[in-house]
Amino acid sequence: QTDTLRENNEGPDLDYLYGMGSFLKAKKYIAENVPNNTTGFALQDAQTFLTKALAEDPGKYYDAWMPLAEAAWLNQDPTSAAEAAAQAVKHAPGPEPLYLQGRILFSHYQVLSANEKTAAQAGAALTSSIAAFRSAIDGIKPKPEEAGRLGDMYKNLGLALQYAEDGPGAEEAYAQ
Repeated sequence: QTDTLRENNEGPDLDYLYGMGSFLKAKKYIAENVPNNTTGFALQDAQTFLTKALAEDPGKYYDAWMPLAEAAWLNQDPTSAAEAAAQAVKHAPGPEPLYLQGRILFSHYQVLSANEKTAAQAGAALTSSIAAFRSAIDGIKPKPEEAGRLGDMYKNLGLALQYAEDGPGAEEAYAQ
């Protein structure tokens, strides 16, 4: 999409470009352990500008759903993160969007379960996270180069199953 920016350099194309650039900058900062406020500003910009671009044309900028979901998650905005993750799965189904969705929904479960008023929502988030983890795992082709990623997926599935009080399921996931 970056090759097709408008000549006047404004509008959703520029929002998309700036949002994606901010997201990649934030990921770089995280990898380099740059101070949190610098990383936070980049994540806020990513969430703001990707949201604007996707509101304008969600189909054109479909590849921004995953970065938006991750930026919102890292910004501790679980509702926006969960919504964007669902769109990421819808627009580009595959193991990575499903795995991100599972991680976001599990985090959302943890937030919701801390409040008695949202216990029912917490259970739904936990159930959905487990389903997303399982779907992500099913989508990975067993290749040696995927072993680490698959291990991470099983580890997260096992953790979610522990919270769901499914000991045998957790044991099986951890054993993979």
